[in-house]
Amino acid sequence: LEISVEAIPLVDDNAKVDPMNTGFKWYLPKETSFEDSHQMDGSKWTISGHDMQVLSASVPAGNTISTEVGTLLFAHPSMKTEVDLTLFQGAAGCQRICGGESCVKVNMTNEGTSDAYVGLTPNFPAKVIPLVF
Repeated sequence: LEISVEAIPLVDDNAKVDPMNTGFKWYLPKETSFEDSHQMDGSKWTISGHDMQVLSASVPAGNTISTEVGTLLFAHPSMKTEVDLTLFQGAAGCQRICGGESCVKVNMTNEGTSDAYVGLTPNFPAKVIPLVF
């Protein structure tokens, strides 16, 4: 039985991504992690892992990603998170509920001036399968 372990890269100590000086080490995806990636609508994305998979995606400045509650694993500091509740918004809420979806969505917007990144996982044990609509 052969087991391989991947080291998790951390931000160097001189990085300025800890605005409150807590000493928290931010996870940064390797620059090379998008080498084997796919591209759609200006965003690069890749799926990594075997059983508990992670979707790592680049988000161009000003773009928004909409996800389910409980799927955020990591994000760039310039990503702003907002919750969208459509339960009492008429047809939109009714369509989501009748379709078996949650009436709560999480919208993450890149408010920076350059590409940012986000890491998403399923909110229950599952495989991540890319679909093109």
